[in-house]
Amino acid sequence: MAVICDNTAECLAEQLRPGNAGANDAGDHIAMLARAIAAVPARWRRNLLITADGAGATHQLLAWIEGLNRPAYGDDPGMRVEYSVGWPVDKHTGRAIALPPATAWTPMLAADGLPGIPARLEVESGPDTVGEVAEITHLLPHLHTWPPGIRVFVRRVKPLRDTTPKPLKGVEQLELDLQTTAAGWRYEAFATNHNLPPTPEETPQQITAWLDGRHRVHARVEDHFKRGNTTGARRLPSKKYTVNTAWYRIQAIATDLIAWLKLLACHGPLARAEPATLQFQIFHAPASLTRGARERRLNFPPDWPWTTHIQTIFTRLFALPTPA
Repeated sequence: MAVICDNTAECLAEQLRPGNAGANDAGDHIAMLARAIAAVPARWRRNLLITADGAGATHQLLAWIEGLNRPAYGDDPGMRVEYSVGWPVDKHTGRAIALPPATAWTPMLAADGLPGIPARLEVESGPDTVGEVAEITHLLPHLHTWPPGIRVFVRRVKPLRDTTPKPLKGVEQLELDLQTTAAGWRYEAFATNHNLPPTPEETPQQITAWLDGRHRVHARVEDHFKRGNTTGARRLPSKKYTVNTAWYRIQAIATDLIAWLKLLACHGPLARAEPATLQFQIFHAPASLTRGARERRLNFPPDWPWTTHIQTIFTRLFALPTPA
């Protein structure tokens, strides 16, 4: 498990767990998030968004996150913490999905941040075709057992050509016309505690689409774990749990060092480069270190294509102010 700061790509907390550890272990999630929040400077903890996949949809975890919220009082600026977690499409959600009318579905946001063109099952999709999202909180009576303020949304997207969508759980108990309405789509759901009232310029439909787009950003966590594998997470060296725990901690440190290097010193394409690219162009540059006249010199071959980039990185690093 790992907690990644999406703004900076830092690994705020990590934990190697036994192979038989449960995915929905709320205790592990809470311990990890407590460490991660403590790693964030105090002035940046006032407004946080915590995202997780479906493993985060547990009563204990969401109640703990909700308990972090506190209003401003005196010199205390307060703290606002929102969550956006995957939600299971179980028999309760499956029944609710078929109930919203056609007017309840809102087009998802496209890559440019604007509402796309809703997909239709009988029409060929185009480059701007998107799915739709709707709120089903009022259709889930069992939510009263969950922390107050929880809201559940569901999105429907058109399946790929050669795939068959899974049947919805609980839909077989609905009437035939509702089954026909729900059939043919692929469904995903998420839950959030976002309850801020819309501004006069916003509509409920815009808020629904924005919340869906905000949750889809969680997919970037897959990129973070891919980079973690590149920096050593996939090569745990030992059969001993304690040795692998230390290795995983070292890998997290490497992730942070790369993130800080890109934020503070890299420029152009290198500021967005993958670790493998930095490894090839920067870290493994065929340089030599020589000493003379009471100085140390880092020498690069004149034909190394990225020597200028490396010089710029060193110049920016040396120009950084001394930490207080």
